[in-house]
Amino acid sequence: MRAFNGERLKEARYYNSLSISDLADKLGVSKQMVSKYENGKSTPGAEILFEVIQTLKFPSEFYFQMDEFDEGTSGTFYRSRLTSTQKQKAPSESIKKALVIYRDYLEEHVEFPILVKPHFENIEQLIEEKNFDEIAGKLREFWNIGDDPIPNIMYLLEEHGFVIGLLPTDMEKVDAFSSHEQINGNDYYVILSKKVKTSFFRQQFSLAHELGHWIMHSDLIDPQHLDTVEYREKESDANDFASSFLLPKRSFLKDLAQGPINLSLLASLKGKWHVAIGALLMRAYKLDAITEEQYVKMQKQISYYGWRKVEPLDDITEKAIPLSLRQATELLVDNNVVTAAQIPEQIQKKYNRAYPISMLEEVASLAPGYLSYKDGEVVRLK
Repeated sequence: MRAFNGERLKEARYYNSLSISDLADKLGVSKQMVSKYENGKSTPGAEILFEVIQTLKFPSEFYFQMDEFDEGTSGTFYRSRLTSTQKQKAPSESIKKALVIYRDYLEEHVEFPILVKPHFENIEQLIEEKNFDEIAGKLREFWNIGDDPIPNIMYLLEEHGFVIGLLPTDMEKVDAFSSHEQINGNDYYVILSKKVKTSFFRQQFSLAHELGHWIMHSDLIDPQHLDTVEYREKESDANDFASSFLLPKRSFLKDLAQGPINLSLLASLKGKWHVAIGALLMRAYKLDAITEEQYVKMQKQISYYGWRKVEPLDDITEKAIPLSLRQATELLVDNNVVTAAQIPEQIQKKYNRAYPISMLEEVASLAPGYLSYKDGEVVRLK
């Protein structure tokens, strides 16, 4: 008889954002018993296993498998609130693993862009000197995008080989995160951002922030080894890089010179630069285009107008959805390389992970039910 894998139970529990006590209540057992299940000291009986499957929505096979692949990580940078707990972060780690596995599976059939980092002889010195304009400028030059606005940074990142995903709706205290991942010797840099309760313009900045971690920190720092003060500093550096990358100094100052610099001007520039008014204001202040008095005054005006939560254009601008994995999947299915229903089966066979179909559809930004379609079925579109 196959052994029950307690680590898989813990992973499924984390994915569902449940504590041990939460799961114990749903299963009708003590939290000590759930802990024993997860630590391999006890095996749930048939009735409890049925309740586990019904509660956590993972297939029964998931709990009786061992990973059949090598993996590694350089550590994860979370752009999250300081109050985020391990319970709140853990579901995102499950999403990240499924996302990387899905991308690795597609690599067998699809040629994706290769992620290449520009060479810096003095990157550590530039970081020490807080010269984020030069770092951002070199990356823009390397990607041949000049000083122009970036209409959609998510698509720009996918075009250059990043693996992008969205966090489910219940992970409210994690804004975004990124890390360097390895699966069976294949390297990926993964970025996940919020799916809801954020605007397209805030999404732009969050992704640029994670891009900053990639270019400045991913080869030099393991975030798990940073203390709180050091971590805050790296987060601040990533924010400053994001500002420099999204709002190149020369071009942005030229636009500010239209003056006078007020919220009306910044609101008009938001539509051009695709960056939130709050971020535009901060960049103007850090470039010394406005005084501290002007900065404080406009911050108060932002609060007065209620723009902390919703700014102009937020409600009428749709957030970006990752395209890379979805398009690669559709390419395979449309060209009869595999059927949609075979993809979860082949992932299970290769990686020994029987993921819920809905979870795979979510990480690949596929329509619900896409991976369940069998040959001969009619797919009904909205």
